[in-house]
Amino acid sequence: MQRLAEHAWRIDSLTTQETVGELAWMTRQHVGLDWTRQLWIDGDGVVAWAWIKPPGARLFWEVDPRGSELMDEVLDWFEREAAERPLQTAVRARNAAAIEALERYGFAHDSEAPWIRWNARDLDEIEEPRVPSGYRLSTMAETPDLAARSPPTLSAGWTRRTLPEFSNLSGPTPTAGAAAWHGQRACPRYAASGGRAPRVASSGRVATTATPFPGSSTSRSAFVS
Repeated sequence: MQRLAEHAWRIDSLTTQETVGELAWMTRQHVGLDWTRQLWIDGDGVVAWAWIKPPGARLFWEVDPRGSELMDEVLDWFEREAAERPLQTAVRARNAAAIEALERYGFAHDSEAPWIRWNARDLDEIEEPRVPSGYRLSTMAETPDLAARSPPTLSAGWTRRTLPEFSNLSGPTPTAGAAAWHGQRACPRYAASGGRAPRVASSGRVATTATPFPGSSTSRSAFVS
């Protein structure tokens, strides 16, 4: 699945459904949540995957851009396996083939649903971060005390993650180690947290949030059937 995400990104980052970082987050963030899953395999590689996230019937998916006809198989599987209605999914605005398939299956754009804007910029020149006096920045790799560094995120109100789920996310994934940072007071007490997707080296196989064309953007909108 990670290799499919990398492959799709290389072909067109503006139509890729999920990055390797998002896959790592999705697969490890929940404890005890049973997603219905399916893989489509050709030879020794995954060419499509689909997950139905409970509660409800929300489809997460990726299809090899070279085999867009597999989108029909993914949607057929979704209709068969989803235990609830309405069926829901999301798609990148630039992915015309997927949008056409969704519309053929009776999906329609839900203009009232939340949507995600995808922005990209060049990472060649980035200013060094500045923090207030008495604070310093550290990475998760430098601060292994999970219970101490989680309260800023848990108390901020924008996440429902639990300590066991944070423990999962701190495992060997693209979201771990130096890919996430925390602000720490001299006391010490952790005051803030944040993260970034890892940047790929020239010989690596990790997708990146940067693209060769700075300032590009697209959106991922909800479709309902």
